[in-house]
Amino acid sequence: MEGTSQVRAPHEAGQAASESSMAGEPTSNRRSETAMTNNKHTTPQIPMKDFYTVQDVAILLGTGVNRVRELANRKVDPLPFRCFAGIARGMFINRIDLADWVKRNTTLVSERKARDPGNGKR
Repeated sequence: MEGTSQVRAPHEAGQAASESSMAGEPTSNRRSETAMTNNKHTTPQIPMKDFYTVQDVAILLGTGVNRVRELANRKVDPLPFRCFAGIARGMFINRIDLADWVKRNTTLVSERKARDPGNGKR
């Protein structure tokens, strides 16, 4: 097409060149294989919402859903999940409540190192 240009990501440009040089192999299979490989290395992205599910919180905190449930069920300062009365599933947490809980239950890395100079050394 005249007057239009197609912008490709650097990895796509190299991929297209290598695909065209492969005789007899369908390009659609190569693209789907590359996409599947790239998906293995990406971290799920959680959009900013007013309320998060257990799975959302696990991704945000970089831990598993079982650990999130443990934190929600602990005796001292549990994660403040909510649920509807009479419904066993479907816990959710307010974004602000989550942020407040994280601030109360974590330490700045610089403060941790200042209190324990041997921490983090291998």
